Formats: sequence, C-alpha cells, structure tokens
Amino acid sequence: MTSSMGSLSSELLIEIFFWVKSSFPGASNLLPCLTVCRQWYEIVVPVLYRHIVLNTDNVELFASRFNLQHASYVRSLTLRPTQPTLSSYDLSSIIAANAELGRRLLRLEPLLGSLDRLLSFSLHVPAIVPERCRFKISARSIIGLVNSIPQSCVNIEIDSGGYDRNIIAGGEEAHVCECLRLLLPRMNHVRIHLSLVCPALVGVMATPYQYEMDSLTPAKFPHLRSFLINCSEKNTSNSICLPAKTKDTPLYRHSIHPWPAMTSALQRFVDTPDCCPASALIRIHTTAGKDMANLGIHNTMVVCDINSHTTHAFPIVEISPHRRFGWLVRFDDSEGIITTSRGLVDVAEGQLWKTLMGGARLPSPIADSEAQGILEVPIVEEAVWRAKNPEIDCALWNNEALVGRKLLHAEIRKEGKTYMNPVPILEERIQ
Repeated sequence: MTSSMGSLSSELLIEIFFWVKSSFPGASNLLPCLTVCRQWYEIVVPVLYRHIVLNTDNVELFASRFNLQHASYVRSLTLRPTQPTLSSYDLSSIIAANAELGRRLLRLEPLLGSLDRLLSFSLHVPAIVPERCRFKISARSIIGLVNSIPQSCVNIEIDSGGYDRNIIAGGEEAHVCECLRLLLPRMNHVRIHLSLVCPALVGVMATPYQYEMDSLTPAKFPHLRSFLINCSEKNTSNSICLPAKTKDTPLYRHSIHPWPAMTSALQRFVDTPDCCPASALIRIHTTAGKDMANLGIHNTMVVCDINSHTTHAFPIVEISPHRRFGWLVRFDDSEGIITTSRGLVDVAEGQLWKTLMGGARLPSPIADSEAQGILEVPIVEEAVWRAKNPEIDCALWNNEALVGRKLLHAEIRKEGKTYMNPVPILEERIQ
C-alpha cells in the first residue's frame, strides 16, 4: 500500500489531499499524513494551511500554537464566531460570554497581521445561533480584526448576521464603516452585512452622522470588482449608524433603515468619475416586509444593481416553518425553488461569495478556481419538492390551483429613480 501511494505524482497527491480536507472532519484527517514521509509532509502542509477556518472554540488554541513558519501558505482565513457556552440565560452570563468572545478574538489580531500572503478574510456568523442568547460581536472586536488584516489581503467579507447591535455604544466612537472605508481602496471583492451601516462606508461626510448626499465626497476604490452590501435582517433590525450615547447627547436617535441613504450614496459613488472601474459590480440587497393586514402582499428580496439602474425583486413565501427546506422563491420566469433561510441570501445575492467544503468563504471567481469542492446551495425545484411533499400546502398554491396559472411573479424594476424603491410584491387577484 505504502509503495503504491509513494509512486503517485505530486499533482495527484495534492488532489487527493484536497479531497480529504473537504471531507468531514477534514483537517483532522490530514494530520496523520504529515508523518508518513518527507514528500507527503511537503505536499500536505500547503493544503492544510491554504484555507484556515476558525470558530469560537478553536480560535484561541490556533492563535497560541500556529507555527509562523507556515504563515506563507495561508491564502484565506474564515472566522465563524458564535457565543461561548452560556451557564444560564441571565444578563450577567450573557455579558460575560460576549466579553469572553471579544477576549478570544483579541488573541487573533497579532497573528492575523503576520499572514503576509493572505488574499481573503471573512468574518461570517453561522446561520444557526441559539435563540434568546443575545449574542453580540463588539465593534471593538470587528475594528481590531479589520485593522490587523495584512496589506496582501484584497478580498474581505464582514457578515455579522445582524449580531452587532452594540456597534456604537458606551460613549465610545467605534465606527466600523469608517474603519472599513480606509481598507477598501486596495480591495477586489467586498461583501458587507452589518446591522448598522451608513454612507461613510463609501465616502467622507462633511458632518458625521448627517446623511445629506450633497455633503458626501465619494472615496476611490480603483481595484474594485464586486461590492455587495446586505441590508436585510429578520425582524427588520437594521439601522443606519447612530452617534454614540454621551452625557451631552443622552438619547439615541430613532432607528432609521439604511436603504434610502445607502442606495443614494452608492449611486453617487458610481456616478462620480474614477471612483471605481466601470466593470465593477455594485449591488445592495434588502428585504421588503409584507403587510400582515393584506395577505396578497408577500415578503420580497430586493436586489439593486447600481451600475445598470436595475432592481430584481423576488417574492418569497414561507411554506413550512418546521422544515429546513421551507421557503419558496419565485424568479423572473415565474419558476420557483424551495430552499433554506440561508439559501435565500445566496439566491438573492447571486452567490458573489461561496463556501468551500470545509467552511472557507471566498469570492466566487476564486472559489470556482480552487481544487477544494464548493458547498452547494440547498435548492430544490418547486415542482419536484411539491411532488415529494404532497401533504404540505399553502394559500398561494391553493389560489393558483383555482385559476390554473401562476399568480406570484418576480419583478424587474427600471423606471428612473423608482428602481430603488424596495416595495414588496403583490400577488395577482383572483377575478
């Protein structure tokens, strides 16, 4: 067995080791391969460290034990933070757990700066977060990580999953948007999903926290290829960035959804000469909620393509809240799919970022070129899913059965500035 494996070419061994890393438990299976022989060691080390994926439980161990001699092999680092285990759900335990997460992330900052060949960094909170946990990633942690990213890194994803509501708090100015803007001039691919976001992400405001577009001086991002801002949040918890609470300004302003300010800022950014390449893909995504008093109005994913002045609006219907595949999405051709809550985001955004087998998050062009397999978006065609689940029905399908045709369709909006209007889609009335 050993002699036959030893006769394999390096290229074939690399492919095998990438396959091993893509399987569960992945990296753990590769560790014994390091001790087989010198050839295997030299091949396995670059594969093992090419895409680093860390979570709350192992980030501190990695920071303390990582051999800096291997730093040159690391091309991407994906951080998937969750809340440390709670002893109870009382407020003191929650505060302590969030503080512990911040302490662990702090350990990563000096190491992150030493990865001098890093190309891509992702902070991506997993979709499944325990209910009632009040999980928060502090602004200080996000800014500390962003400021530690080495100059070699040209792709960044910051997706808190909406668990960053304390982004400006305690009387401290901790403005993540301004911090990110300083980083973006060298970036190729950018994806931002924060519960608080504002035009300071793409330009300098004459007066902080005053969002009149005439006062915005757009920044220049000359290397930009794709830039996506996700303003969608369940329970509509998004808000535009607010000033810190101080003794002079004891009250926060009322929460304002960032969509109007962000779409206007992005349009100004794109329309200003030399701010970004004409070929750059600039998108912003939100969700328009349905009117509970009108059953004909449906939740709608709204994706605005700033360059082409075009918005795609996709209606979504919750089919089965008790199943993983429980969401129906309709497209421009009125064909539909059933997917998961996380799949909704991937579908709406067009998968500008993808997840490799093993958990690494990368921009789509890079992920597609990797030997490591891509984790497919969980999608089932509407007709196929209904055939397999005949016992599950909904009001939309019942209405469509009555008239014998589709009553809910996606929309393409292109009329002037109204293309930015994130209104939900209305189901056709049965005559």
